Amino acid sequence: MISTNFIKSVFTSKNLVAVISFFFVIVFPLLIIYSNDLTEIEQKQSFCPFKLLTGFPCPGCGITKSLAYLYTGELRKSFHFHLFGPFLIFGLFAFATVKIVAKRELKIISRLQKKEKIVATLLAISLGIYHFYRLVIYIQDNNIDSIIRASVWR
Repeated sequence: MISTNFIKSVFTSKNLVAVISFFFVIVFPLLIIYSNDLTEIEQKQSFCPFKLLTGFPCPGCGITKSLAYLYTGELRKSFHFHLFGPFLIFGLFAFATVKIVAKRELKIISRLQKKEKIVATLLAISLGIYHFYRLVIYIQDNNIDSIIRASVWR
């Protein structure tokens, strides 16, 4: 049985954003799978506000499609849409597990917080490098007209 203290600690304002994000990362790709044909999704415009405004993909563009293909077992297509998609699921479950364990063993918390900063910094740098690479490929593969058509400024 889950204690009320545990439920209160999960639903603090800081954790609430994480819980909602976790829910959307897990559930939204599943909704897309069951409401559409995946081959149709490949051709559709992204939901990304940044891409709609600029015509260029943001660092997170493709993660939802990547997760949808991961859930269907198509790992190659999952990596094709976003390299970090499959790692996102693994990282979320690992992070949630560590947070739950750390709540019970208080002396581990300070060590984990230092490592979280290091891991977050390394992830941000690697995502930045990956995004720069994707932008270079995107610009090579698309002319200015197709980039503008991908935005709201058609």
